Amino acid sequence: MDADNIPQQEPGEDINTYRKRLEPHLINEMLNPDGTIKDKYKNDPKYGDYAEWAQKQYHLNNAKAAVAELEDDNTSPQRREKILDEMKERGRSEEMMLAVRAATDEATQDMVKVVDDENQDALLQDDKSAARNDFMNLRS
Repeated sequence: MDADNIPQQEPGEDINTYRKRLEPHLINEMLNPDGTIKDKYKNDPKYGDYAEWAQKQYHLNNAKAAVAELEDDNTSPQRREKILDEMKERGRSEEMMLAVRAATDEATQDMVKVVDDENQDALLQDDKSAARNDFMNLRS
């Protein structure tokens, strides 16, 4: 990441405004569109921590956006289901945990927890299947 490409704080701009302007730039620079850290930043001693921060912000932003829409009275039940399906498909426990924390409505918290539980159950099943296959291959 070249210092010339990083937006600089403008004269008279307070630090909070600058951070809000800088955050999307860093997220776009350091992350792939799916929220994974770009290879060049994964283990970078200079920028690795910033990349991890960008990823956490990405998950937090997704969680807040999902919760805002889930808790909006104008959101249809079909749209709510689609939002939850998208979260389940992404399968990011951190995003779901942040969504539970961001939710002010207990029903929203419960919906997200169910999705997270389903993902955790699927992961456990995959782990058990992989272990079973490994064991069977050892016996052959």
